[in-house]
Amino acid sequence: METIPHTVHHGRNIRRLREILNIKQDTVAAELQISQQAMSKLEQKDVIDDDVLERVSRVLNIPVNVVKNFSEESAVNIIQYF
Repeated sequence: METIPHTVHHGRNIRRLREILNIKQDTVAAELQISQQAMSKLEQKDVIDDDVLERVSRVLNIPVNVVKNFSEESAVNIIQYF
């Protein structure tokens, strides 16, 4: 059986983590000092620069590697820890 490689989608990971944490998109946007529309576009990007990922991670209060390596299976354990 062939293994399908995991594709990175930082924006989708941010959106999913934000939803799990029950944080509204406009709340994160305000903390980042960007518009809600800019936050929406950010959540649509496949790959996001490390400096932006770090800022978003601080707002969500989660490590950057959680955003980069997010999986539904590990999300509950990580979020409970932090």
